[in-house]
Amino acid sequence: MDDDLLSDDLLGQLDDYLEEARITKKAKNIADYYLWFLCALGIPGNIFIVISILTMKKRSTGTMFVVMLATCDWCALVSKLIEHLLAKNLVYFGDIGCTLLVIPVLFSVLANWALVLITLERFFAVCFPLKKAYLFTKRRSYILAGIISIILLTIHLVVYSVMFEANDSGKSCGTEDIYRPFWNNVWPWINTTLLLFLPFLIIATLTALIVLGLRSSRRERRSMLQNDGARSSNVNNRKLIKETERAEKMITIMLILAATLFLILALPAGIYQLAKPDPDTTNQVTLAKWKYFQQITYVMLDSTHAINFFLYFISAKRFRNHFISLMTCKHFSSRTSNTTTSDMSNATESSKVSTEM
Repeated sequence: MDDDLLSDDLLGQLDDYLEEARITKKAKNIADYYLWFLCALGIPGNIFIVISILTMKKRSTGTMFVVMLATCDWCALVSKLIEHLLAKNLVYFGDIGCTLLVIPVLFSVLANWALVLITLERFFAVCFPLKKAYLFTKRRSYILAGIISIILLTIHLVVYSVMFEANDSGKSCGTEDIYRPFWNNVWPWINTTLLLFLPFLIIATLTALIVLGLRSSRRERRSMLQNDGARSSNVNNRKLIKETERAEKMITIMLILAATLFLILALPAGIYQLAKPDPDTTNQVTLAKWKYFQQITYVMLDSTHAINFFLYFISAKRFRNHFISLMTCKHFSSRTSNTTTSDMSNATESSKVSTEM
């Protein structure tokens, strides 16, 4: 009887071991390949965003924040891929190398805060258009982005430089016993708040206010139109209102789409942080399932760095048309023809001046 119980117990342990190994292997396969796929999409996509915006004739503070977002997304993907390759090949560079592991974390946080700045700029443009021109000058926008970047850099660099270092074997990074309670129990909450909770709260709130502001301004314009008695003026106003509402609709769709995608892709990471089990009181199979779920959250969070190009291409007509003109060389040919026309006009004016003289 005891032998039967013992054999059943051993069989149960064997089943648990095989199940844990199977789940762990699936998580490892995802970790080995997903970054290559995201980098194949995101690295050229973010480069296209930067080139397209920098070659536009008119650039607002909002578009410069988009350049910041695309740059941070590009840096996050590249640094994450480098980190993955170094870790896979067991290549470390001592304490300095462990401190440099802050780079992909920092750029991921900066990318989300760049999205916050984009939403903030749109909020003032829609709800406080007169104050927006004063508050969001290019100089002040650069200063605001610089201040946020310095604050985030300081927080992450201090934590990683003090607490994260190479182990005695030199083949991995870790933290000393004195810092382990903070690193395991406090820092994950600080990092998740800066990376996820706080940006999402701000973005969701501002997006809701933007939608309300657009609805309010639409009602005010239509009310003014109804009070306008002149027929010809009415027709012109209707055309202007339709064009304005079309532009506002594009902005609304883009912001709602960005906020929704951010929620969908970032929410699992928040759930994991709030609900992850205690490793000391949880069996190994359950821990393996949670580690697999954690790997899925990494895939979804890192996807935010690769989808922005497709988001702008779908929702922003101006960006889409300009990108297509760049890819078909129409942009450069039009600039060349404009330059030639300008040179011919200048030459004509010079000949006229010479003849007059």
